[in-house]
Amino acid sequence: MNVQNKNAIKLTLLWPVMLFCLLPTGCRDKSSEYYNRGNSHLKKGEYEKAISCFDKALMIDPQLAKAYNRQGTAYSFQGKNDFAITEYKRAIKINPKYTEAYVNLGSSFSHKGEYDLAVSNYIKALEINPNYTLAYNNRGVTYRAEGLYDLAISDFNKAIKINPKYVKAYRNRAITYVHKQRYDRAHSDFTKARKIIQSLVPSHNNGKATDSDKTKYNQDILNYTKILKRKPGYAEGHYNRGTCYYLKGDYDKSILDYTKAIEIKPTYAKAYYSRGNVYNDKGEYELAISNYTKAIEINPNDAVAYNDRGTAFESKRQYDQAISDYTKALEINPKYAVAYNNRAIAHHYNRDNIKAWKDIHKALSLGYQPHIEILEMLCDVTGREE
Repeated sequence: MNVQNKNAIKLTLLWPVMLFCLLPTGCRDKSSEYYNRGNSHLKKGEYEKAISCFDKALMIDPQLAKAYNRQGTAYSFQGKNDFAITEYKRAIKINPKYTEAYVNLGSSFSHKGEYDLAVSNYIKALEINPNYTLAYNNRGVTYRAEGLYDLAISDFNKAIKINPKYVKAYRNRAITYVHKQRYDRAHSDFTKARKIIQSLVPSHNNGKATDSDKTKYNQDILNYTKILKRKPGYAEGHYNRGTCYYLKGDYDKSILDYTKAIEIKPTYAKAYYSRGNVYNDKGEYELAISNYTKAIEINPNDAVAYNDRGTAFESKRQYDQAISDYTKALEINPKYAVAYNNRAIAHHYNRDNIKAWKDIHKALSLGYQPHIEILEMLCDVTGREE
């Protein structure tokens, strides 16, 4: 092959790269625009829209490693770990020193229960950046899932040494001490985490709908309203619009729609249950209990309704009734970890911390992360007793 042909082949191979390098600034800006738009959708939980935007960014710039990484995150939030793993690997192929992608890849393997592969990716991230606290924290969580509590604690120790205000590491170390039944140390870590949070005074929306959420719900409400004008006897339409009002925080309108759905369909157990949730959130516990009871009468095997009625009883400080409902929920669904968590809280308030801890450990054995508040309360009591 002569030199001229060789040069022609080289030019052919290099042409796509050269073409991209010669793209006008506007095209590159468009890639960034799609990437930023994808991140915005990701933050809102709009994962399919995020993936679509990252795809468009990558069509313009196939070497945009961070787009593959964020696309992997979107898949991960959807529980599509295999897809996430593919995207993280693509990001790493482009940038072999991409520590965040290694950590994300490790997390996806951990979610699949492939702990050795998870640990190897955390190690790779730490080889690149020995001070990467998230890698230590996540590796610690993986070790804990394997039952390797001492190794987990060692990793949380390292994360805290690098960042003494790393709340997540304190909490994870505390939970690991709970597994080891070292409640005194767990109590100490929860206390430290609480003090750090108080010193930082972060702003929270207390679970209320954000402005972007409200905009979405308003559009959904408008759509259901149009449907109901054509089909006023559509029970599911009233139910769905009621749920939008509930998520938006407009409880009174939510109750009106759930009530209308029940008038149209008197055996609509889901509507009774949901109306019970609204009353529960409003602090009108008797009405909440009445609605949960009606839902249970229609569907006696509704473990969730028993659980939520238990929370209403608990809010009224009727702990024995709450424990009875949580127990019934667990008879229906023995793997209902949330009910174990809730029954632990009721046992604690009923001054039976031995049973409370038993339920906490059962929830942990099911892979559930008990509420930090109940762990803190139990460790506070048990830790001081020890």
